[in-house]
Amino acid sequence: MFIGYYELDNKEYFNIYYKNKDGYDTWYSDTFSPTCKNINILNFIIYGSTYKDRKEYLRELAIKWQLEFSNLSWSYGELAEIENYFYKNGKKYGLLKEFKENCIC
Repeated sequence: MFIGYYELDNKEYFNIYYKNKDGYDTWYSDTFSPTCKNINILNFIIYGSTYKDRKEYLRELAIKWQLEFSNLSWSYGELAEIENYFYKNGKKYGLLKEFKENCIC
């Protein structure tokens, strides 16, 4: 899953896209325009070779979500899906208390 944010003809658009053929096709069709600009992507894949690296990467991902993407007009379903992602992974990496304190999940 990844979040795509872009401007097209002076309007802001954003959406959740999924890592399958339809998700990539939708992303490419949404952003394939010479007038499309300011593309920003938040990828929800957790990278790192050790537990500590993955934990730190998830923490930084949550910070980036809060700073750059949480202020957009999400539907309740989309927010629930993102909250579920951070809840599940926050529990896995021991960040659940920190995420709850910072209103991430």
